[in-house]
Amino acid sequence: MKKFSLAITILFLGIFINYFLNNPSIFDIFQILSLNVIFLLVFIKSLTLLLNGLFNKTLLQAFDANMNNFDSLYVGSITYLGNLFLPARIGGSLRLIFFNKRFKIKSSYLVSIFAYFLVIAILINSIFGIVSVLLISSSFDITVFLWTLLNLFFVVTTLYLLINKFKIGKKTYSLKIIDKILDFIKDSKDGWNRISNIKRLNLNLLTIYTFNYLLFLVEILIIIYFVGENFYFLNIVFYNSVSVISNLIGITPGSLGIKEAFTLLSQDLIGLSFDNLIEILLIERFIAIIFSIIPFIIMLIYNKKQIN
Repeated sequence: MKKFSLAITILFLGIFINYFLNNPSIFDIFQILSLNVIFLLVFIKSLTLLLNGLFNKTLLQAFDANMNNFDSLYVGSITYLGNLFLPARIGGSLRLIFFNKRFKIKSSYLVSIFAYFLVIAILINSIFGIVSVLLISSSFDITVFLWTLLNLFFVVTTLYLLINKFKIGKKTYSLKIIDKILDFIKDSKDGWNRISNIKRLNLNLLTIYTFNYLLFLVEILIIIYFVGENFYFLNIVFYNSVSVISNLIGITPGSLGIKEAFTLLSQDLIGLSFDNLIEILLIERFIAIIFSIIPFIIMLIYNKKQIN
């Protein structure tokens, strides 16, 4: 998996370098990027970091783990840095490792935590995605059909998983390895049920992630407004859903190339020119790197505090 991720990353880097060498004027956008806009976008990202921490803190309540605010901020920080700079969504893995060491949550429950986050993230993005794509499309062509089908599949599947309660049975086999695997699966189902059985907690998680989605949307709207391109609100809602879904794939660091490919392939539905999309994606990457200084500082302070 690491070699595959590295190969994909190098491939996309080569494509981007070739494009930028042949189109150096694309970087002119940074000459008019004001400090006020940068500070505003960094502030919005800071709010998403706080919400990510609150999401994790709320989710752990299902396992009777009380995470303080600094812990939640630290978890959000290592998750952000890991996902941005490392492949295969390593940030999510770092978060689970922290939960295991800090709160002694067993590995089977960690699988449930990771899966539950993905299900809620995919559900919220797919709902916004399917509504926006149906409202902005003037004709039901193949692109609209595929995005509608994909989002509908995600909505139905994730809703089923959130509503469904897993049956937990126990079978014994002669091979110990099989028994261990089955016990792990049983515990994972139990972990899922512990989360899904608390209705108020589920509502809180859905609300927190929805606010997070809306902050991502505000960030994109500000960037597009700064670029100076005319746009329709629902087109940008669709762009935001495509962007976040591609980030969840995370094969490459920061979904490098994956996000760009998904976005550019959906150019007609987004309603922006190729050059404008490249400018927007560049600014997004730039702000993400600038903002990473904040979670990096939080991580250093937290680690120093733990040593002392």
